[in-house]
Amino acid sequence: MNIFYGSGVFTMKINLNEILYAVSYGLDAASTEYLGTSTGHSKRIAVLSIMVGKELGLSEKELIDLAAYSILHDNALTEFNQEDLEYRKYNNGVGYGEKDFLLRHCTIGEVNTKLLPFRTNNRDVILYHHENADGSGPFHRTADKTPIKAQLIHLGDNLDCHFDLELFTAGNLQNILTYVEVNTGTLFSKEISEAFHSVFKLKALKYLAHQNVDSYLRSSIHHYEDEYTPQELHNLASLFARIVDFKSHYSCKHSIGVAAKAEVMAHFYGYPEPKVQQYYLAGALHDIGKLMIKNAILKKPEKLTDVEFETMKQHAYYTYQILSDLKGMK
Repeated sequence: MNIFYGSGVFTMKINLNEILYAVSYGLDAASTEYLGTSTGHSKRIAVLSIMVGKELGLSEKELIDLAAYSILHDNALTEFNQEDLEYRKYNNGVGYGEKDFLLRHCTIGEVNTKLLPFRTNNRDVILYHHENADGSGPFHRTADKTPIKAQLIHLGDNLDCHFDLELFTAGNLQNILTYVEVNTGTLFSKEISEAFHSVFKLKALKYLAHQNVDSYLRSSIHHYEDEYTPQELHNLASLFARIVDFKSHYSCKHSIGVAAKAEVMAHFYGYPEPKVQQYYLAGALHDIGKLMIKNAILKKPEKLTDVEFETMKQHAYYTYQILSDLKGMK
């Protein structure tokens, strides 16, 4: 994380994808709790999307954004969960149905990512990532009216939910290929299916193993440190804060409140503007490890047991683990 000045305005250089890869552990923990997905879910989707995206001829910039959006595809899960809990209060304990879940978490996720600075046009990627090729998805968008990045994330998400993509066997490979072929024209477009069959060989399963996904993501596409303005950093920090804070209604707006107060205090003590923005970002991220703590503990209205309290305190360790590999976050 480097700091630069130009025309009197400072910018901070950060590698956005590296930050997203780091926080993906927290995002996946939320997906596991709410949807039952397995560890590494979003990174595997990113790997699959890049593989097929390359075959389809996506540009380097498009592939970088595709990886980022793969990580962020379920960014609204914690927010939707709180909305669902509120809905149940006024509907005799009955929550949203599956279609409502798909509509709402896609809509919220799209709004959350609108202000993030990316290289290419990513409009509607999160919004339509659950659309089926035949128009039977939540928004009834056919493949020809669905962004290619959304289709690629839909493919990866679908496969990771139906198969153990870390099972490195010829039989598993064939089952996956057959599934895509059978669902061509309904779930997946012919274009996506043909590209997938061209690249998805046994070696592809090897890349999806948890010990290999990071190296694939870092070697398959270029990663850059880009300059971000204070407002862009605020937008990024605010997204992370929303994801964390909506994990529990007790902590709603807590992280963004800490970030705002840290910013005010840093100004008060006369720190230079780049340092002020670093404090803001740190405040927004300080509780990201809470995504690793189950709701049964986070939302327990009664006093925690000693064991539960020790588990709760581990969120600080998880935050450290999630952020420890990021340059400039020491």
